[in-house]
Amino acid sequence: MATNHRIKVKLGDAEFEAEGAEDKVQAQYEQFLTAIAHAPKPSVDTPLTKDKKNDQPPGPVDDALMMRLFEQREDGIVALRVLPQGTEREADTLLLLLYGYKRLRSEQNILATRLVRAANHSGLKLTYLNRVQAQLTQYVMRGGQRKGATYALNNQGVLKAEEIAAKMA
Repeated sequence: MATNHRIKVKLGDAEFEAEGAEDKVQAQYEQFLTAIAHAPKPSVDTPLTKDKKNDQPPGPVDDALMMRLFEQREDGIVALRVLPQGTEREADTLLLLLYGYKRLRSEQNILATRLVRAANHSGLKLTYLNRVQAQLTQYVMRGGQRKGATYALNNQGVLKAEEIAAKMA
């Protein structure tokens, strides 16, 4: 009478489970151990690892550049240390501020009043976002009304903000 052997092993992320005749299970287990021994070890710098600070994949803008561009104030405001140059300076500033909130504080939807305050602390004198809003429609999602309006970057907005930040480096 043949007896069934069963084995179940977990080594790190690799798992092995087999059931059957002893010699077959042993052969499969040895193949498993050989495969694990020759498998490439995951590197710490692989693109699959996530930024532990905000649990989001790191963007093309590295942390050193983020610290040079942005200032995190004690009152929760994220301000720019240097304003972008060019004809769309106000729109670019607002895109960067939204990007700064997203990366540094993990906040997606920013109230209009808070965004205006962040722009003013950055050196851009704005009282309302209406004037700049037309330039942002392609990159920003807007919700709410008046002072309760919120702004968030869409995917194109994130890419545009990263492009602006890279130019400022």
